Amino acid sequence: MKRTTAMIRGVTGRTPVGWRSCTQSPNSLELLMEQGYLFNSNSFSHDLPFLWESGGRVLVEIPRQPFGDGRTYQHRNNDAGNPHDTLLIWKAMFDELHEESKLAPTYVPFQFHPYISGRPGRARTLRSIIRHMKQADGVWFATGSEVARWCLDEVFKVKAAPRMAAAS
Repeated sequence: MKRTTAMIRGVTGRTPVGWRSCTQSPNSLELLMEQGYLFNSNSFSHDLPFLWESGGRVLVEIPRQPFGDGRTYQHRNNDAGNPHDTLLIWKAMFDELHEESKLAPTYVPFQFHPYISGRPGRARTLRSIIRHMKQADGVWFATGSEVARWCLDEVFKVKAAPRMAAAS
């Protein structure tokens, strides 16, 4: 994790503040908090962001949903998975959560991969869902770090948001 963080900082000039991986160990959350990460995005267990806390440190969990492009297209290397069916799934998920947002804030965690949704025929589906969401009232297109900061400030009222620790 330290090497990955240093590599990303070395290439981009920016220290990453969020972490998403295909798997995580029982130690991942503690390590992310020790390294000063703002958020993790590996849990499928909740509908809304929540906090991990340990030793006076916090980490915002930005949950994932199983309806990202890897699932709707069945697999990244599989040419199966119809773009039309994918758009129906994505619109249904968004529309339901948008309707729920009239009662309380909701969160629609789409996850797209360039090597899946960027393929010819699929990119149109991605453009279509973005256009669909832009037509809805009150939608905020935010990065993971923007969602995490908003949650810390507005939802969880954490006084001092964690900052990235110096790399060692």
